[in-house]
Amino acid sequence: MARQGRVFPGNNKPVEPTPVAPAAPAEETGRKGKTFPGLRTKPRPIPPVEAGRRGQVFESNAPAKPAAPKPVVKPEPAKPQAPAEVGRKGRVFNDQKPAEPKKTAKTSPLSKEPVARIPTGQARGAVAYRYWKLSSTSKAKGNWAYHEIGFATEHPFVNNIALAESGVTADSNSDNGGNNEAVHAIDGEHSTHWSTNVLKDHSQAWWSCDFGRQQACRSLRLVIGPYWPGTSSLDVHGSDDGESWTLVKSITGMNPANYGAVLTFQLQ
Repeated sequence: MARQGRVFPGNNKPVEPTPVAPAAPAEETGRKGKTFPGLRTKPRPIPPVEAGRRGQVFESNAPAKPAAPKPVVKPEPAKPQAPAEVGRKGRVFNDQKPAEPKKTAKTSPLSKEPVARIPTGQARGAVAYRYWKLSSTSKAKGNWAYHEIGFATEHPFVNNIALAESGVTADSNSDNGGNNEAVHAIDGEHSTHWSTNVLKDHSQAWWSCDFGRQQACRSLRLVIGPYWPGTSSLDVHGSDDGESWTLVKSITGMNPANYGAVLTFQLQ
């Protein structure tokens, strides 16, 4: 039979089979998806996958070598610190050597000053002496007379501590005798008084008292008696031995208005 179903007589020879070519080897896929016939079918061994830096994978990357272990360093034992010493201004220095105690010169017990010694003329903030003296500095003619010469530890004047009943004694270089002696200025009686001798110059007169011990005084009070020479002035002195006197206060312009007038003065 010929093409398109036509039959040709005499054409009855058997048709020889067409030789079949051997099968082509299986195709292999190369890079980028291209196909190449005839490539080797034997798969290539794939090296183990290794991770590189930053997480990238490289097939041919060699396995990383294990890191060498770090040597273990033994801590050195701590050195014992010296006891802390306090330096100047409260600073602390560990290396500072302890301060050596200051050497003080040895003194004789007789030359040692008492810790709470009261300086001459001072006691607890007030003027303090054992002996007190009033000396006239006035040139007016006449004689003095005082019902009371009092001292107090506070100012204003509160309580008279110069009283004979307390053991205080009095003296003067001039008086009229009887109830006019020096002690009557501290007897606490206004019916008596001390007055200077009318026959002597009262400008040189003085009156003093002895407390028997150092006594602090802040205030002086004078109660004027029956005699007064007019405007007068006087000095108040203090002493620890009754011989060397220190001026404590100068009072000038005394001119009492009447008999029995009370004059008060602050000594400090």
